[in-house]
Amino acid sequence: MKKITIFILLSISSNYFSQNYLGISSSNYAGSMGTDIQPASFVDGRFKFDLNLFSLNFSAYQNFAHFDTRGMDKWWVKSFSPDETVTINPDGSETTSYSTEIGGSNPYNDWIIPESDFDSLYITRRYDQNSPGVLGFNTNFQFDLLNFNFHVTPKISVGFLAKMRSITNIVNVAPKLAFLAERELEYEDFDYNIIKPNISPFADNLVNEIWPFLRMLWLTRGGYTAEIKFNPEIDLKEFGSQFGPGMFTGVYKFRINAGGSWTANFEYKFEQIDNPYDNRAPERKGAFFAQDYSRMQSNAAKRARALAKPTWDKLKGRDDIDFNDLLEEEKFLNENIDFSFEHKFIGTGKWNRKEAVIAVPDEIGKGVNNDNEHLASKASFTKAADAVSRINVKEID
Repeated sequence: MKKITIFILLSISSNYFSQNYLGISSSNYAGSMGTDIQPASFVDGRFKFDLNLFSLNFSAYQNFAHFDTRGMDKWWVKSFSPDETVTINPDGSETTSYSTEIGGSNPYNDWIIPESDFDSLYITRRYDQNSPGVLGFNTNFQFDLLNFNFHVTPKISVGFLAKMRSITNIVNVAPKLAFLAERELEYEDFDYNIIKPNISPFADNLVNEIWPFLRMLWLTRGGYTAEIKFNPEIDLKEFGSQFGPGMFTGVYKFRINAGGSWTANFEYKFEQIDNPYDNRAPERKGAFFAQDYSRMQSNAAKRARALAKPTWDKLKGRDDIDFNDLLEEEKFLNENIDFSFEHKFIGTGKWNRKEAVIAVPDEIGKGVNNDNEHLASKASFTKAADAVSRINVKEID
């Protein structure tokens, strides 16, 4: 891991020049490369013909940290090459393993050991959480495959450019944010299903939705007393009546001290009523409204329709049979589903600040649907790290 850290640090902190890269400057002798900045520069240049078969440019800058090389006995390749151990197998074949240890095959990497002290000894950070100013880094990569220009007349030129350029720029990073990110951000895996009325999935989730707000408020400011109210009048003022009345009434009385001991007195009432602004026929009225967006004609809607419903007509969308099925579903929901409920909760509890804190994991979780996939496994990352550590002089040349 230390080798990868150093490799990345070097990649974003050093500039190497074999000669001036004329593609990032303008001059009478920049030739075809000067056309990056000024396409007409070749016409007034000094070359009648210029051909660039291949070129590669990479530049970078960062102000987070620098690497101290005082402990290195040799230059980069020998100092970071691993120790090799060759094992003779029973069948006569050889197996080579790589490690970093004192007295191994490469004596020049002993300075790395112990790896646990590597960061503190050789990586000098230029900031802490109270540092003034901001941090950032940028990289500029350009790959030119074939560029040429030639003069037809003294004032007319023709050219061809084939290239790729990538720029990454991250600026204005607060030192406090960098300090936290370096030490890995923590988050809570807290179970907010404190109230268990067992009414319905909708009601069982709604009665617990206030808990994340109450706990975050306590974590950030300490003890407090609060009374929070929800009612249709407030909802209609905030969201308007075009979406129908918000028929939820809630009163949350909550008190918690700095130590985390809390008491709660909550009242809930949700009424599922017909929307008074509903202009449908009487037999269709109800809480559920079949809305058909399949006939929208924007380009985004057409692309989405082609992906989601490839059997539908790209322009007409849902056909009459499908729309009738939608109306039947609307009718079924209005006749059979009612989310109305009332509930009252009175309870006490004790929270601890660190009871559910976990570090950000190194691997992505499976997710709600248990179908998240890793873009790269740890094994693949380790294999790549070993490959970098075995770079030899010839490959660098």
